[in-house]
Amino acid sequence: MPYHYFLSKDDLPWGMSYHACIDYLVNFVLSFPIKKARILDVGCGDGFLCYRLSRYPQLSVTGLDCSKRALEFARILNPKVNFIHADASEFHSATKFDFIFMSEVLEHIPPPKTFGLLRNLSKSLRRDGYLVVSVPSVNLPLDPKHYSHFSQQSLYEVLSCCFDVERIVGFQSKNRSLLVLRQLISNSHYQLKSKLLLNLYRHFFLRNSICSPKDSYRLIAFCRWKKC
Repeated sequence: MPYHYFLSKDDLPWGMSYHACIDYLVNFVLSFPIKKARILDVGCGDGFLCYRLSRYPQLSVTGLDCSKRALEFARILNPKVNFIHADASEFHSATKFDFIFMSEVLEHIPPPKTFGLLRNLSKSLRRDGYLVVSVPSVNLPLDPKHYSHFSQQSLYEVLSCCFDVERIVGFQSKNRSLLVLRQLISNSHYQLKSKLLLNLYRHFFLRNSICSPKDSYRLIAFCRWKKC
């Protein structure tokens, strides 16, 4: 089920956080004065990031995933986007990409296979391009479906084997005031329908969305090509 398309920016906490992260990634690409860019979304799932990026005519978007089921939804919802069914560690393309995104993917990869995956992706990135990786932080409990969560240092160590890590930022602050306000608005006992409180929460959430890696629930790494 392509649930990302049905998430509202007002859904706490997941919907607001997800849309804010997608907005941040899209705005990163749009911050460059480019007339044409090729983008690869690795582990694209139902293709929501591809959907957001493909709205801009200067961006040529390709989605890659190993799940046929997810790609069925992605193709229906994004008929103009090129989707490829393949394992990213075995993917080969004659096309070099300006941006490669790997959002919430690395934690699903068995650690012994990480180097091979990153080395293979480096072959598809232009020398002046960016690999952008988002992962859950160690500040979140380890999900049973994940092999690992990351600190700034551990993410740097994983990525630097094949890329020059330009910077790692924290995303979604674990600010205690935000947590208290969120629990006031929505918890297991009730959910307030107050636009005033929701807008107040959104204001502080977005204001604190980019933060120190050690104080965040997610990490986003920006990496450049290097010989691997």
